[in-house]
Order: sequence, then structure tokens, then C-alpha cells
Amino acid sequence: MTQTFAADVAKQVREIEAAMVAVFKTAVQTTVGQMIEPGPSVASTKKAIAAGIGSTGRGKNRRQLSGPVARTGGTGRLPVDTGYLRASFMLSESTPQVRVMPPQDPTKTYDLDEVAYELVLLNASGDKPIFATFSASYAAAVEYGTEGRPGTAFILMAAQRWQSNVDAAVAEVRAKGGLRA
Repeated sequence: MTQTFAADVAKQVREIEAAMVAVFKTAVQTTVGQMIEPGPSVASTKKAIAAGIGSTGRGKNRRQLSGPVARTGGTGRLPVDTGYLRASFMLSESTPQVRVMPPQDPTKTYDLDEVAYELVLLNASGDKPIFATFSASYAAAVEYGTEGRPGTAFILMAAQRWQSNVDAAVAEVRAKGGLRA
């Protein structure tokens, strides 16, 4: 009977540890998704104006310029003109990536390599921190703002949602049978 009790406890510990890692990975993935979700940009606003959307003509107003029309496929806070800032995103376990690089070609468009950060999440153990960094040289200026231009707080706003993301991940893992109430 002692072996059965010990085996049951060991099994429950393994299940709880697996559920904790699942909650961690899910919450990180949600937070990262919020951080890199494209939002309004100068380029998309210019395209909207060129298309006649949001102009001050009949039936349209200036408020439309900052609305959904002036977005590049998302509702986030990360402005995407060429995509370089978003593409400079890196996720790593244990140590932050600190290389800072200016855009190579301002006329080129860039895409985020989602596979690279998904591999980090897939291999995450849950017992080490995960660092999210942007290597674009102007990332801090976009986040915090510069003289005459307010910041977008795309990182800060995602980080502030951490606890609600963890709560949602707990509910998701619990719904899949990974955690008991």
C-alpha cells in the first residue's frame, strides 16, 4: 500500500508540473502575441489616404485616419511600416539577446520569423525565464517615444496583461483536464 501511495503522489506531482509548464508556455505565447500584434502605422495611414478612405471629403472625417482603416492587419500597438521592428523580435531562454541593428534597407519589407520564437516556446522548460527582445535600433524610441512623438507602449501594455494572461492560461489548461480545481 505504501508503494501505491508513493506512486500516486509521484504521478500527481508530474501532472501538476506538466500543467504548470503548459500554463507558463500558454501565457508567454499570449503575451508575445499581444506584443507583436501589428497596429497603426504611418505607411498604412498614407495608403488609406491615397485610397480616399478617411479623407475630409463628403461623408468622411479626420477621425477615420486613426481608426481600423489605418491598420496593417491587426489591432495591436506595434506600428508596422516596413515590418523591420516586428521582424527584429527575438525570444530566448535564460539570456536576453542584446544585439542592436539598424534597418538594412528602408525600401524593403520584412517578415517576422514566427518559427524561431515558437521553437523557443516549444523547448521551454518553465523553470527558466524567457526574454523577449527587439534588435531594431529604434525599438526604444517607438516604445517610449521621442521629442514630439509619443510612444506606443507596445511592450508595456502586453506586460501589464501578464496576470490576466496567466489566469486565462490556467482556465484553458484546466478545461483540457490538465488541472483540477
